[in-house]
Amino acid sequence: MAESPALGTAAPRQRRPLVAVVDDDPAVASSLEFALVVEGYRVNAYHSANDYIQRQRSHVDCLIVDYKLDGMDGIAFIEELERRGALPPPLMIAANPSRRCRQWAAAAGVPLVEKPLLDSTLTDRIRSLVGGYSHS
Repeated sequence: MAESPALGTAAPRQRRPLVAVVDDDPAVASSLEFALVVEGYRVNAYHSANDYIQRQRSHVDCLIVDYKLDGMDGIAFIEELERRGALPPPLMIAANPSRRCRQWAAAAGVPLVEKPLLDSTLTDRIRSLVGGYSHS
Protein backbone atom coordinates (compact mmCIF):
# COMPACT_ATOMS: atom_id res chain seq x y z
CA MET A 1 0.00 0.00 0.00
CA ALA A 2 1.38 3.42 -0.95
CA GLU A 3 1.99 5.87 1.85
CA SER A 4 0.07 9.14 1.61
CA PRO A 5 1.48 12.47 2.78
CA ALA A 6 0.86 13.34 6.43
CA LEU A 7 -1.91 15.78 7.19
CA GLY A 8 -0.80 19.35 6.69
CA THR A 9 1.99 18.47 4.28
CA ALA A 10 1.84 19.00 0.58
CA ALA A 11 3.03 16.52 -2.00
CA PRO A 12 6.38 17.59 -3.48
CA ARG A 13 5.98 20.00 -6.41
CA GLN A 14 7.44 19.15 -9.74
CA ARG A 15 10.21 21.56 -10.83
CA ARG A 16 9.03 23.77 -13.67
CA PRO A 17 11.22 23.09 -16.73
CA LEU A 18 13.32 25.93 -18.11
CA VAL A 19 12.86 26.65 -21.81
CA ALA A 20 15.35 28.89 -23.62
CA VAL A 21 14.05 30.71 -26.70
CA VAL A 22 16.55 32.03 -29.25
CA ASP A 23 14.89 34.22 -31.88
CA ASP A 24 16.15 37.51 -33.30
CA ASP A 25 12.62 38.83 -33.80
CA PRO A 26 11.69 40.50 -30.48
CA ALA A 27 7.95 40.12 -31.16
CA VAL A 28 8.28 36.37 -31.72
CA ALA A 29 10.56 35.93 -28.70
CA SER A 30 8.15 37.89 -26.46
CA SER A 31 5.10 36.03 -27.76
CA LEU A 32 6.75 32.65 -27.20
CA GLU A 33 7.90 33.69 -23.74
CA PHE A 34 4.37 34.76 -22.78
CA ALA A 35 2.72 31.63 -24.20
CA LEU A 36 5.18 29.28 -22.50
CA VAL A 37 4.90 31.02 -19.13
CA VAL A 38 1.11 30.60 -19.39
CA GLU A 39 1.76 26.89 -20.02
CA GLY A 40 3.72 26.76 -16.75
CA TYR A 41 7.31 26.85 -18.02
CA ARG A 42 10.13 29.09 -16.87
CA VAL A 43 11.49 30.92 -19.92
CA ASN A 44 14.68 32.78 -20.80
CA ALA A 45 14.62 34.62 -24.14
CA TYR A 46 17.72 35.47 -26.18
CA HIS A 47 17.94 37.55 -29.34
CA SER A 48 20.91 35.82 -30.95
CA ALA A 49 23.05 32.71 -30.74
CA ASN A 50 25.91 34.78 -29.32
CA ASP A 51 23.58 36.29 -26.70
CA TYR A 52 22.68 32.76 -25.54
CA ILE A 53 26.31 31.60 -25.54
CA GLN A 54 27.43 34.63 -23.50
CA ARG A 55 24.54 34.81 -21.00
CA GLN A 56 23.12 31.30 -20.46
CA ARG A 57 24.35 29.83 -17.18
CA SER A 58 21.59 27.59 -15.81
CA HIS A 59 20.40 24.12 -16.79
CA VAL A 60 18.06 24.32 -19.80
CA ASP A 61 15.45 21.60 -20.31
CA CYS A 62 14.52 22.58 -23.88
CA LEU A 63 16.10 24.95 -26.40
CA ILE A 64 13.87 26.56 -29.04
CA VAL A 65 15.94 27.97 -31.89
CA ASP A 66 14.79 29.97 -34.90
CA TYR A 67 16.33 28.70 -38.13
CA LYS A 68 17.07 32.17 -39.51
CA LEU A 69 19.15 34.02 -36.93
CA ASP A 70 21.39 36.99 -37.59
CA GLY A 71 25.07 36.10 -37.48
CA MET A 72 24.80 32.33 -36.94
CA ASP A 73 21.84 30.36 -38.29
CA GLY A 74 19.97 27.88 -36.13
CA ILE A 75 21.74 24.86 -37.61
CA ALA A 76 25.23 26.28 -37.01
CA PHE A 77 24.18 27.32 -33.48
CA ILE A 78 22.89 23.87 -32.54
CA GLU A 79 26.01 22.25 -34.03
CA GLU A 80 28.24 24.65 -32.07
CA LEU A 81 26.49 23.85 -28.79
CA GLU A 82 26.82 20.14 -29.56
CA ARG A 83 30.57 20.58 -30.21
CA ARG A 84 30.87 22.31 -26.82
CA GLY A 85 28.95 19.51 -25.09
CA ALA A 86 26.34 22.06 -23.99
CA LEU A 87 23.32 21.18 -26.12
CA PRO A 88 20.00 20.83 -24.29
CA PRO A 89 17.19 19.02 -26.12
CA PRO A 90 16.68 21.29 -29.16
CA LEU A 91 13.64 22.19 -31.21
CA MET A 92 13.85 24.33 -34.34
CA ILE A 93 11.19 26.77 -35.51
CA ALA A 94 11.10 28.17 -39.03
CA ALA A 95 8.88 30.05 -41.43
CA ASN A 96 8.99 28.31 -44.81
CA PRO A 97 11.95 26.07 -43.92
CA SER A 98 14.31 25.35 -46.78
CA ARG A 99 14.98 21.86 -48.05
CA ARG A 100 18.40 22.01 -46.37
CA CYS A 101 16.75 22.87 -43.03
CA ARG A 102 14.23 20.03 -43.31
CA GLN A 103 16.89 17.49 -44.29
CA TRP A 104 19.27 18.59 -41.54
CA ALA A 105 16.54 18.48 -38.88
CA ALA A 106 15.44 15.01 -39.97
CA ALA A 107 19.01 13.68 -40.04
CA ALA A 108 19.89 15.28 -36.67
CA GLY A 109 16.66 14.16 -35.01
CA VAL A 110 15.76 17.76 -34.16
CA PRO A 111 12.01 18.43 -34.20
CA LEU A 112 11.08 21.16 -36.70
CA VAL A 113 7.95 23.23 -36.11
CA GLU A 114 6.79 25.61 -38.81
CA LYS A 115 5.69 29.17 -38.16
CA PRO A 116 3.13 30.52 -37.72
CA LEU A 117 2.75 28.69 -34.42
CA LEU A 118 -1.04 28.49 -34.36
CA ASP A 119 -1.90 25.19 -32.69
CA SER A 120 -0.49 23.04 -29.90
CA THR A 121 2.29 21.48 -32.02
CA LEU A 122 5.04 23.52 -30.36
CA THR A 123 3.90 22.88 -26.79
CA ASP A 124 3.30 19.19 -27.58
CA ARG A 125 6.88 18.89 -28.88
CA ILE A 126 8.28 20.75 -25.86
CA ARG A 127 6.32 18.48 -23.52
CA SER A 128 7.80 15.41 -25.21
CA LEU A 129 11.34 16.82 -24.94
CA VAL A 130 11.04 17.65 -21.22
CA GLY A 131 9.50 14.33 -20.25
CA GLY A 132 5.79 15.05 -20.29
CA TYR A 133 5.74 18.04 -17.91
CA SER A 134 2.27 19.49 -17.39
CA HIS A 135 1.40 22.30 -15.02
CA SER A 136 -2.23 21.23 -14.64
